[in-house]
Amino acid sequence: MRWVLPPCRGQVDAPVLLVYSRTGTLDDATSDELARLDPDTVTVLGGEAVIDADLLGQVDDAGGWTVDRLAGADRYETAADLAGEVAAAGDTMLVASGESLVDALSAGALAAAGPHPIVLATADDLPEASAEALAAADEAILVGGDAVLSDAVANEVADIVGSDPLRLAGADRTATATALADYLIDEVDGFDGDGIVLANGTTLVDALTGARYAGTRGHPIVLANAEDDLAATEAWLADNADTLDLQTTLGGEAVITETLVETALDAADR
Repeated sequence: MRWVLPPCRGQVDAPVLLVYSRTGTLDDATSDELARLDPDTVTVLGGEAVIDADLLGQVDDAGGWTVDRLAGADRYETAADLAGEVAAAGDTMLVASGESLVDALSAGALAAAGPHPIVLATADDLPEASAEALAAADEAILVGGDAVLSDAVANEVADIVGSDPLRLAGADRTATATALADYLIDEVDGFDGDGIVLANGTTLVDALTGARYAGTRGHPIVLANAEDDLAATEAWLADNADTLDLQTTLGGEAVITETLVETALDAADR
């Protein structure tokens, strides 16, 4: 399963749609939504190894839009290329692990709200493409602890942007997501703490597609550790119960059970 992003060039104010690259066909749900949106441009993210020319041709044939592809040799180059499309000089950029993508997806609301491009690193190295993209930034935020982004990576980022990066991290993926939520509510206009978006932190795909929704509504993404475990999110919901009015759950009962939804609502005193 891969994604199609139909943005206005130079912006991230656009929905993310998915395609099943394994089947090689454009599914009806994506085709119908493309027809409803009727964008001027559809940008396919990723090279032919993930979305082949035949599938790209089906996207092209489905409507009167222009189709282009944004891709690098690997995920690090693709992320850097995308950052180059949306970044402006002096931007704050986000740095997340390209080996465990959950933190990048948790940061989706922050990325969409900025917009703040996300570039990827390994635990111990900042790839050349990511370093080149970061050269346009004056500030950076590391998403994740030093097990996924080492101090060596943090130091390299600091050298490039000219200041020490802020690190948002917790003991696990759910705690990193709540650290991001705290930052958004405390520091970012439009995030008032009145709502959250709950996604499964192991299947990840719903957090990907929900990032723009979360960012435009000013609602942080928080995670369930699996379909039946809230982990650090439960305590965070209880701590923020006084301000929370709305919870949006991404995905069906196969990824987040109704029991877990009720647990989240109870924690938030809803």
